[in-house]
Amino acid sequence: MDDKLKILVAAPIYDKMEYCFEEFLMHLRGIEGSEFDILLVDNSRSEEFFENLSGIGGVKVFRDETSEEKNIHRLISSRNKILEYAFEKNYDYLLMMDSDVMAPKNILSDLVLSNKDVISGLYFNLFNSGGQQKLLPVCWREIEDNTFEEMRVKGMLPDFITSKSDLRRNLTSAEIEEGKILEVLIPSAGCLLLSRKALSSGVKYGLLEDTHGLQTGDDIYFFKQLREKGFELYCDPSVYCKHLALNKYKENKDSHPIFD
Repeated sequence: MDDKLKILVAAPIYDKMEYCFEEFLMHLRGIEGSEFDILLVDNSRSEEFFENLSGIGGVKVFRDETSEEKNIHRLISSRNKILEYAFEKNYDYLLMMDSDVMAPKNILSDLVLSNKDVISGLYFNLFNSGGQQKLLPVCWREIEDNTFEEMRVKGMLPDFITSKSDLRRNLTSAEIEEGKILEVLIPSAGCLLLSRKALSSGVKYGLLEDTHGLQTGDDIYFFKQLREKGFELYCDPSVYCKHLALNKYKENKDSHPIFD
């Protein structure tokens, strides 16, 4: 990896994720292969957590003074402040992390060497699948042409589904085990590398206006905007990140802290 590259590793944080913060920071500091800066943007409602963070050495910590009330909107505000900071400070790459996703040592060396503008590692999360909570990869590809056509012929598609790009499937076990870089519809947003070109695109995080009653997130909006700008999106499943998913739900009484 080019030692002259200017790289920022950053994450939005808030006090409800305090249970995993020390481990998260330990993993960030353990990243190998390049020099980089660390930025944390705290959107907690009180200042106590921020005050505890402000004395950490070697880490830039900003407080997001957003007036947004909902957690998801506060998260979006912090993510966009990170994008703005990375662009304004002329970073070559931004590694956007989630504070409960533990970065492996090789995350920068492998993702930067892929020479992709938008690429993630991989982690798993809990999803409701067939009425059960299952750990599934947080990365999606378009469904195959034959699957889409079969669903269309059988009348299984609602009116708002107009193309196979409106549907997605998780990565398969075979795709993950093969370990090759894959072009995807939605990468793993919590371990995402963005190049200077992607940062310069002006794309921001937000929420889709019309979701037809389906739950959505800031990552879906962000990646949709990038695709519309002509960017190809990738995932390297060999860059595997531990995700403290079970802890997240336990600490927040079985609800997702972002959507409560």
